[in-house]
Amino acid sequence: MSINNDVPRSIIICGSGVFGLSTLYELLQRPRYERTRFILLSPSLPSNLAKIHTGPTCTSGKPGSDRNLIASVDTSRIIRGDYADPDTAALAREAQTLWRGEWGAEGRYHESGLLLTADEGTKGAAYVKKSLENGRQSDNVSWIKGLNNSSEVAGAMRERSEDAMGIGNVGYLNGRSGWADAGAAMELLLKKVVELSRGRKVKLVRAAAERFYQNKGTKRVKGVSTSAGEVLAADLMIVATGAWTPTLVETGGIASARGQCVAYVDITKDEAERLKNLPVHLNLSSGCFVFPPTKRADGGGWEIKVARHSYGYSNPVDIPPRTVGKLIRTEITRVSVPSFPDTLPPRDEKMLLDFLASALPILRKAESDSTSEHASSTHGLSHRRIRSRMCWYLDTHSGDYLVCPHPQFPGSLFLATGGSGHAFKFLPALGRHIVDVLDGTDEKENGGAWTRRWAWPERQKEDEVWCQDGSRAGEPGRELRAAFVTERSNL
Repeated sequence: MSINNDVPRSIIICGSGVFGLSTLYELLQRPRYERTRFILLSPSLPSNLAKIHTGPTCTSGKPGSDRNLIASVDTSRIIRGDYADPDTAALAREAQTLWRGEWGAEGRYHESGLLLTADEGTKGAAYVKKSLENGRQSDNVSWIKGLNNSSEVAGAMRERSEDAMGIGNVGYLNGRSGWADAGAAMELLLKKVVELSRGRKVKLVRAAAERFYQNKGTKRVKGVSTSAGEVLAADLMIVATGAWTPTLVETGGIASARGQCVAYVDITKDEAERLKNLPVHLNLSSGCFVFPPTKRADGGGWEIKVARHSYGYSNPVDIPPRTVGKLIRTEITRVSVPSFPDTLPPRDEKMLLDFLASALPILRKAESDSTSEHASSTHGLSHRRIRSRMCWYLDTHSGDYLVCPHPQFPGSLFLATGGSGHAFKFLPALGRHIVDVLDGTDEKENGGAWTRRWAWPERQKEDEVWCQDGSRAGEPGRELRAAFVTERSNL
């Protein structure tokens, strides 16, 4: 279902991550919207390019520092066509074709290969086998090598570096997948938006969306208040606020924010050289994955990123009655929102570092040589500088996006969110499909396939949503604060 047949005179896009910025980029390219006035409402941008042209272009608020973090800006993101779902795999291959062109030029995309593995008997193994089946039906079949036991899995990494080994006993190596410099790719997208904005009615407001306002007695949202104290009005609001979405729109039983654990481990220049040919390695039984070495953003040397794709953590807090949605709540609502602690829960940090040490034994050092506070650990990495952070997804139950009109405000409130941990890899193609759904092109030219797939779903029985797309490791139901309290009490 598209918004309507009328072209909005004005559109506010809340959020400048993958969904928000790619949507604006696509809208600016379509003649249909050449007279539309746009406002990009976001507390931060994916680079220092804060100048979008036309008139008084930028107003600033004082949003909290947490909201300045854009999940899609990072050192690296996996780029793969390896999905158990054939439609998603096809979309990924469409995006990969674009990654191999301008989007991936100048070091933004690295086709290092992807080693996707699991442990036989786990649900991760079923996902890997289905992904392999889909991969073999694509044009990349000659680049895919099936792996049938732990020796073959270990050897797939060792072939790239004698200092590495694969983890798992079933999987495959796809030489036509890899990783992207996420920060650089988002900067390119922003540059493209800036170029298209010249001479157009496009305004940037540097603030966070706080609350939507409804026209009384109608099914229309008329405006949004910001953290800068402004109230902005437009014909159409597009909610592309990622993990912050539940603070704006009632999504209980539809989508929830989930935090994933990420660590960056310093390595030497010599180690980086010895490991430079590694593929990305993702084990879906543990959820852990590791990238090839990258230069540190601060120019201080080299590092390895290791992270986990799991059910993640919730961070439930009480928020004031400012959301709109299927049930317009007037009381305090409890939802999961992003939080950025200085460290990871100890168990999660240990899991990441154990995986890294197993996959890259060259990085290990005898713990008896270490005086670190973590000297009792077994991974042998305590002598290294380790940074960590939480990466927040907005998860849906199925793992499908929310790219749809809001059912209560179908003509004025549109959602483009719910990445569920797999949005960035589609960056070059995503905006086109979002706008196709928005203006009805998907229904006319694609039979409405994505319109149906990304529609507002039936609510789950519980408000809390845990993604069940088959790719997640671990157990659902973990709370971030409780993990710190429980694990520290056991130390």
